Amino acid sequence: MPARETAETPPKPAAVTEEDTLGPAPAPADAPPASEAAPEAGEGAENPADEPDPEPIKPPPPSMVDILRGRLQERDEQLHSYIAAYKQAKEEMAKAQDRMRRDQAKEVARAKMGAARELLDVLDNLDRTLQDVPADGPAAALAQGVRMVHKQFVEVLTGFGVERMNALGTPFDPQLHEAVGMIPAPPGAADQQILFVQRAGYLFHGRLLRAAQVVVAAAP
Repeated sequence: MPARETAETPPKPAAVTEEDTLGPAPAPADAPPASEAAPEAGEGAENPADEPDPEPIKPPPPSMVDILRGRLQERDEQLHSYIAAYKQAKEEMAKAQDRMRRDQAKEVARAKMGAARELLDVLDNLDRTLQDVPADGPAAALAQGVRMVHKQFVEVLTGFGVERMNALGTPFDPQLHEAVGMIPAPPGAADQQILFVQRAGYLFHGRLLRAAQVVVAAAP
């Protein structure tokens, strides 16, 4: 009969298995790390919609060269605008001066025409005096003096631009002549030909100053 095992008998060692010898089985190559493993049930997973939007990419600040180039361009544009405004003001001023000179010339011409028109009455009196005073006899000296005054008067008016029209024998022109009478055309005279000048007509720089009063021939 075998002896009874007593408390002093040591226990038998446990059997060694293959898992204990080789250790835990390696994880698959495509398996995520333990730290990135899916959260356990009950733990809230992060929602992609809750992630903040990425910040927009800010452009780099302009360099000092770009700033100086922009300022130089602004100054150049301002300079061109000032030059254009100056040229425009200068042209407008030149036009205003031209208008002023033309207006002044017109005023001067109008004043000269008015003065010359008034002096024509004096010249008419001198013309009538020369027609009435005989060239010889006791009044010869008076006639000579009247002729000298008449000549000086005509020279002054000519300096103003006054020109006497030679209407005798010319065709009648209603724009230059004023008919004060009509007589039958004598032999050799044409119809509407001026036969007699009652009052002389004058031009001022080519413009009519006073129409000539004439007598016109009328064809029978």
